[in-house]
Amino acid sequence: MLLSLISVVEIYSATSSMVNYSDNYTTELVRHFSFLAAGAIIALFLHRMDYKWTRAIMYLFLPVSFVMLLLLIIQPKDINLTENFTLLSVISERNATRWIKILNIRFQPSEFAKIAVIVFLADLFSKDSQKSFAIKSIAALFKMELTEKAGRKIKFWLGLAVLGVFSLMITKENFSTGALLFGVGFLMMILGKLPWRHIIGLFVFGIIFLIISFVIIENTPKETLEKVGIKRGKTWDKRIDDFKKQIVNPFHIDDDTRQIAHTQMAISRGGLFGNLPGSSIERNKLPQAYDDAIFAIIVEELGLVVGILIILSYLILLYRAGIIAKKSENDYQALLALGLIVMMVLQAFVNIGVISRVIPVTGQPLPLLSRGGTSVIIMCMYIGIVQCVAASIKKKETILSNDKNEE
Repeated sequence: MLLSLISVVEIYSATSSMVNYSDNYTTELVRHFSFLAAGAIIALFLHRMDYKWTRAIMYLFLPVSFVMLLLLIIQPKDINLTENFTLLSVISERNATRWIKILNIRFQPSEFAKIAVIVFLADLFSKDSQKSFAIKSIAALFKMELTEKAGRKIKFWLGLAVLGVFSLMITKENFSTGALLFGVGFLMMILGKLPWRHIIGLFVFGIIFLIISFVIIENTPKETLEKVGIKRGKTWDKRIDDFKKQIVNPFHIDDDTRQIAHTQMAISRGGLFGNLPGSSIERNKLPQAYDDAIFAIIVEELGLVVGILIILSYLILLYRAGIIAKKSENDYQALLALGLIVMMVLQAFVNIGVISRVIPVTGQPLPLLSRGGTSVIIMCMYIGIVQCVAASIKKKETILSNDKNEE
């Protein structure tokens, strides 16, 4: 709630440049508040459900998000019901194809894919191999005796297959989101107590794969990369080069480093206590002041004290997720709570890391603070599902307490 309240104030300020394209200066404020309100209602709905039902609902997201990501890759022509009404269209902006519009509702399939994959991995890694239909089917297909060791091996390879496919599909247009998903999935493998030999092997392979991929991208012409479907390859390479440029000469500003330079100016102007909401100068110079750069605008207007409070808020969320995991009735609840909140917090720190010039530009929004549609709704779903797990634990604790009192 604290993060959402700060976002309402700051989005109203940071979207001032968009007033010229709107009939009403409150349009963006109402839009953002509407998404937060809708997200809160969804979170409350999920909180009230049995966590087993939330698992079933999230499982439906897996095939749906796969189809949506496939559409982003194929990029079919628009499907029009009438001349003025489009049933389905794939949208490209800023040299990236990340959005799909269905019945005038626009969203990012990658956001749905993240939550679906995390729920799937939590369920897969927590299940007894002897009771899992998927694991038993694979064991039967390859004529394996389903021992505990064989079950853990199947869990690893099946989880890696799903995680790898979705991460690669997302990475094609959004490298940072694909990398975040793979990183959280890798952490869940460790927490799921999968074979260390496989985990270490995957880590080494991943590092080698990334190094080779960027070497190839750096030395391959842009036209060739586009022909093989890697349109964003040179964008990734350029962002790393720009980051190196900032490190070598942090006070030099050119067209490539201008955006990050203005975020640094915003943070510098804010000082400890800021210049009050609505007083930002840099919001009019940053093209994504209300999105990727919202943290810089918050610090400029509310100061470093509020910036640190925001960081602490995310850390408190992570700490509370750890408490929930510790009290969980089973491994599924623990992995689910940790997986979802780690994804949220890691995304937040990636965004803040970019603004603080610690890592290259990634384009990740700040959870519950950046202007957004799909992202805000999905983050609220994260909170709702984790609250659902917490409510289940609380309910069981109450039953056990009542039983003890009766005795």
